[in-house]
Amino acid sequence: MSDESLSPDDEQALRGMKRDRLPPSRIENAVVDALVHDGLLVRRARGIGSWRLGMSLAACLAIAITAWLVIGKKNAPTAASGPRFVLLLYAGEDAAREGPGRRQEYAAWARGVAMRGTAISGEELADDESDRNGPRGFFVVSAADADAARAIAATCPHVRYGGRIVVRRIVSGS
Repeated sequence: MSDESLSPDDEQALRGMKRDRLPPSRIENAVVDALVHDGLLVRRARGIGSWRLGMSLAACLAIAITAWLVIGKKNAPTAASGPRFVLLLYAGEDAAREGPGRRQEYAAWARGVAMRGTAISGEELADDESDRNGPRGFFVVSAADADAARAIAATCPHVRYGGRIVVRRIVSGS
């Protein structure tokens, strides 16, 4: 709609409407000063230099986000497709629990498996006083077949600590 298409009454009504006004500069400056004083706003130099810096930072951010999305998609764990296997981790005679350090090592191993494109998840199980020989934890992996799942299990740090890993295929059901 342009001003030329308005009726004389509409033009009069438009002219009579309240218009927003900018606050006086002294009020704006006082608000900005208060925000700066409270640490909620940081004054920046104005001008072409800061504009170029802002645009450069925005461009870098856009490139970084794009790269992250592209690279992240390539290295993201694949969704569980095909057969899934549970890797049951049993303690050996030398495989006493060692707490957070061991958990971090296992988590790093699982992240490495995931970065190679294998869907993996896992959990540590609570101690069961009635069954000292029960599993200590498990991982669930997607693998083409049992041999591929056993190959993944062979790289788990649990084996280095004298632990034993039992690989079982998960029966898909609904």
